[in-house]
Amino acid sequence: MQFPDFGNRNIDSESWSNSEIDFLKEKFPTMDTVYIAKEMGRTVSNIQAKACNLGLKKTKKDLKFIGMG
Repeated sequence: MQFPDFGNRNIDSESWSNSEIDFLKEKFPTMDTVYIAKEMGRTVSNIQAKACNLGLKKTKKDLKFIGMG
């Protein structure tokens, strides 16, 4: 799977680019949050906070599929 290059940073207060938001909207419901955080160079809590802010959720079916439910 090919991911965009978001740069190598881990700064939670940094602004989110449109491409990062688009990526999160696409991947968050079905992909493990730890993996997303690693790929984006952000913390898990930053990913979760942004997803919550955007109204993104993982369904029970998705959680079970990625091994979290």
